[in-house]
Amino acid sequence: MKREKILLGIVLVVLGVIIHLLPEINNFIFYQINNFHFHWLDTIMLPITYCGDGTVLAIVALGLWRLRGWRKFLWLVLILISAGILVQMIKYFFPSPRPSAVFPDIHILGSVLKARSFPSGHTASTFGLISFLSGEFPQLGTFLWVMAILIGFSRVYVGAHFPADVLFGAGLGYLVAKIYMMIWQHRRKVGKE
Repeated sequence: MKREKILLGIVLVVLGVIIHLLPEINNFIFYQINNFHFHWLDTIMLPITYCGDGTVLAIVALGLWRLRGWRKFLWLVLILISAGILVQMIKYFFPSPRPSAVFPDIHILGSVLKARSFPSGHTASTFGLISFLSGEFPQLGTFLWVMAILIGFSRVYVGAHFPADVLFGAGLGYLVAKIYMMIWQHRRKVGKE
């Protein structure tokens, strides 16, 4: 695994932390995205944001089991569980309000969430999943990455998260997946020798 691939995750995590620590920038970017809404875009963004839900990710993981076997399925489950645990630990130890708890006048689609904003669990899980799947199905790589980015963007658009939450979550999910993929490749390499 090349350093550049890990570096992307580190950059996203660091950017997420920096922007989180600069609320005026975080809020400004949030408002720019959240205020850019149209009815037709609302009807697209809500289903896109739901693509990052655990149920959808579980269905995709089960599809991987069917297509690639139980070993790959278990590695993907490890990635998703690990990313989920890390997200929940960070949310617990560093509680952060959701945009709706900070700003009364934002555009919200879906549930009104008030707490535990940082980092975005939807984005972390999605980026973990897509990092793994794009390696398994390289012909779908561009489509998968566009979907991951849209899901992350949608979390800000629907008013569920700040941009820093999404950046950090994306980097975290990406790093967790890449670390597990490095372990998987090392185990396969050692097994062949």
